[in-house]
Amino acid sequence: MAHTLTRRTLLTAGAGVATVAVVGGLAARDLSRPAPKPAGPDVPVGDARLIRIASSARGREVDF
Repeated sequence: MAHTLTRRTLLTAGAGVATVAVVGGLAARDLSRPAPKPAGPDVPVGDARLIRIASSARGREVDF
């Protein structure tokens, strides 16, 4: 018993192939774009220091 290809089967297969091609093209386009640079903070550069302060609650010196 031979299977015959109908017009409906060919059109459905063609639509499936076209859908896969379009989705693959969109994915490739998105992957080829460079990643945006992360934005830095909108604050001026400050003074960063580490000091040790005696804590009465902890009973020891803590970093501040």
